[in-house]
Amino acid sequence: MFVGSRAACGFAQLLLLAISLLFVMASPGSPQSVDTATLRYQEGRSLLEQGKPEAASDKFREAIALKPSFMEAHLNLGAALLQTGSVQAAIHEFQVAAALKPRDVRPHLALGSAHRQQGDLDSALRDYKAALALNPGNAEAQGGVGVVLLERFDPGAVAELRRAVDLDPRSPSFHSELGAALAQKAHYDEAISEFRRALTLDPHYCDAYNNLGLAMHEKGQDREAITQFKKGVQCAPRNAEIHYNLGVTLNGAGDYDAAIAELREAARLAPRRSEVLYSLAQALAKDGDQAGASAAMREFQALRGNESDQALLAHLTQAHKLTQSGDLGGAILEYEAALKIDPNNVQVHYNLGVAKQEKGELDAAVREFRLVVRLSPDYAEAHYNLGVALAQERELEGAKEQFDAAVKIRPDYSEGHYALGVVLAQQKQLAQAIEQFQLAIRLKPDYASAHYALGVALQRQGDRAGAERAFKLAQKLDSRLKPPSD
Repeated sequence: MFVGSRAACGFAQLLLLAISLLFVMASPGSPQSVDTATLRYQEGRSLLEQGKPEAASDKFREAIALKPSFMEAHLNLGAALLQTGSVQAAIHEFQVAAALKPRDVRPHLALGSAHRQQGDLDSALRDYKAALALNPGNAEAQGGVGVVLLERFDPGAVAELRRAVDLDPRSPSFHSELGAALAQKAHYDEAISEFRRALTLDPHYCDAYNNLGLAMHEKGQDREAITQFKKGVQCAPRNAEIHYNLGVTLNGAGDYDAAIAELREAARLAPRRSEVLYSLAQALAKDGDQAGASAAMREFQALRGNESDQALLAHLTQAHKLTQSGDLGGAILEYEAALKIDPNNVQVHYNLGVAKQEKGELDAAVREFRLVVRLSPDYAEAHYNLGVALAQERELEGAKEQFDAAVKIRPDYSEGHYALGVVLAQQKQLAQAIEQFQLAIRLKPDYASAHYALGVALQRQGDRAGAERAFKLAQKLDSRLKPPSD
């Protein structure tokens, strides 16, 4: 993957850049005028610069306790918390800092970095745009917008990152990120020029070697790609991504011993990356080590299973949040992503059907519910929802079959009996409809809609006294249900 995504050290470098901004603070004044809060704050900054974020956090908290409106202390506490992995707590501190000094760009930049680390790209984009609104010439804010769009595979990333390069032409990170955005659009020659520019500006900008190698590989220039990956490994020997890319390219070139060595190192540095184990298994098999290949493949399968479960849960959790917020389109995308991981997951197909039904995409909802009842014939709720969707499409006979199936599976399904009664009434089968409404009421005595529907059916059958009793009960349960006029 081109480094511009969260996969490698481009993100960490940008995050450190944002954190470094936090250290440019207001002068505390002469030693005689330094109050206790400022003294604790200075001690915290010193500890943070020494790489001791936990101890620094304690000092910043002491400063805030003495002076709650101390914006710089909140800002630096957030930076320290980020370094310890407490992302949500860091976000809170950055938000407090932004509230204390609304016109200061730094809290918004810090929020953008923190939200990116959290994977909340929508919030990160809002943060960087807020910083740009305060200072349209801020290169870091402009670059942040571009990087978020890059991580979202948005083609607009190229234009945003070009603006960042214009604002700060000597930033190797902006040139490298622009190259990654161009590579996403398969503009490899332009991408290579940007990566080379990044390395001219800073020969120690290790991500650019990795990106340059990937672009060379995409152009079929594997010999040059290997050269660049090797430079990247020398530059950043603990970067698993570069070892992995070098190993894969060496494997493709037939240098199996070297490939295996690089892939083993990538696996040591990143033991939870399943694709590394898969590539290692392939290289070992090509080298004739079937026992080693089998062992690597078993590790891959075990890890992949855990990754799949985690990824599936992440998509379902996000889908639930989006549904709760009313974003059915976003929820549908999450359910569809989950089905790529587990194509026959009955519950996901059901939830996807419900989301499409609520969004008004009835044909798609019907397809999902039909698949669910085929995979799980005893899923009463799926039969019910399929019936509702078919009824909405005026396919009454099909709807009746599904409601009938639902109540046969679950005889106590009051909603199923009610829905079956509604279809039967629409088909002028009033006696059967009345029986279903009465069953629904027996199961759920306070079912106002069932009482009302029973009244309508009895009225059509000529039982005015029975209809009147049903309408009165319905209105007592729900005052909005007025008896129909004769």
